[in-house]
Amino acid sequence: MFPFSRSNEFRPVTPIHGLTVLRRGYDAMKKKKPKAAVVANLIFGKVLSAFGGLFAFAFLLMVVLLVYSIARGDSYGVTASAVIGLICLIAAAPMTLKGRAIKLQIRRFRTYVNLLSISHMTALTDFAQSTQRPVDFVRADLQKMIDQKFFADAVIDMQRNELLIGGAGAESGVGGGGVRPVVEAVRCPGCGATNVKKIGATAVCEYCGSVS
Repeated sequence: MFPFSRSNEFRPVTPIHGLTVLRRGYDAMKKKKPKAAVVANLIFGKVLSAFGGLFAFAFLLMVVLLVYSIARGDSYGVTASAVIGLICLIAAAPMTLKGRAIKLQIRRFRTYVNLLSISHMTALTDFAQSTQRPVDFVRADLQKMIDQKFFADAVIDMQRNELLIGGAGAESGVGGGGVRPVVEAVRCPGCGATNVKKIGATAVCEYCGSVS
């Protein structure tokens, strides 16, 4: 009798299966800490871009093979290269676009953090003006980042149209007196990134996790 159950049978690992496993790990990392969420998105975006590049390269090879097969009058080669090339193109396009979208999202996140920490911005209109984006886009973008756990403890005050970090709005009277959250910018000793923290609190880098 074969000593392994069907669940232990060998199954070949395909690129799609590899991406599925990576996606599960990516989702698990996002649920832990802000640093893990940012790193998970960054890694996932790079992997998608890499796979997209590989499929794009394979597509170009199939185009060359298609031209060569046409020149030789090889009908089988024409069909095979055309089908495989189409598959590679279909796979490359969404991976490349998604990878680029994640890369741009991480870049916008770092821009928001710098504006919040260095310029002490909290108003969404200020974010929109600095990034030259519509306020609705900034609001939806920040909310998505909050949902993805990019920020440790953040909420958007819809009435005042402001981003509040760490409950600073309630503590500093943003809801009544209009005082901005009491925060300061600190430079990470590990990676050099600019982070924001409440004055008197320990700073944990949003990017590398270093404590200062």
